[in-house]
Amino acid sequence: MTTLDVENLANREGLAGRDFDLQRILRCDVIPQFLRDVNRVVGDTFWRRKTLSLSIGSGAQEADLPADWDHFEELRLVLSDGTMATDPLDYVGDTSGSVLGAEVATTPAEPSAYYVLPTTTADKFYKVKLSAPADAAYTLRGVYWWRIPFDEADPGADVSLNAYIPPDIQYGLVHGLRMKILEDRYGIRDERFIRSKDSYREWIESLYETPEAAPGGHKAVYAR
Repeated sequence: MTTLDVENLANREGLAGRDFDLQRILRCDVIPQFLRDVNRVVGDTFWRRKTLSLSIGSGAQEADLPADWDHFEELRLVLSDGTMATDPLDYVGDTSGSVLGAEVATTPAEPSAYYVLPTTTADKFYKVKLSAPADAAYTLRGVYWWRIPFDEADPGADVSLNAYIPPDIQYGLVHGLRMKILEDRYGIRDERFIRSKDSYREWIESLYETPEAAPGGHKAVYAR
């Protein structure tokens, strides 16, 4: 399914006209809420995880992250023998003093901590920055959760969802977008909106019965 498929199915009566930005509502409202709702019901979903490898040169302190990066689950240093460090790098982005210290750091050191900043590189959004310049060339490997990197310059571009969301649960986006359309057209007290809201909620809650939607050990596996 593509984003255009979702929009056409949700707007089958043509209720959303030019005054209702289907593309932006789907990308900026419906999809993020859908992902939060799925996570709430089934736990951390394996299909939202991706891995990356970053090369940090000697004396370097930062590297751009993929355009689909949303947040790290963890980031680890690859040791000289090719094995992974026992502990992940510390995230210090929530500590102002650590960030300010890293911004003025000049003494090279082995990477031990990091934070994330916006980047100015074209087609990228974020970069990872170490707490000090690297004292040698290093490789960092991380597990991160993706975002769908919609093109801000062309928000109406049709995007395939198959690379991001399992096809068998994509129809939940249709329910979510249709709910937004009916809310805008008729209001929250209208019976049509109420029915669409109930349909979306029932669809989301039904995922609790689908252990395949989450990795082993999470909520849904105990539903059967």
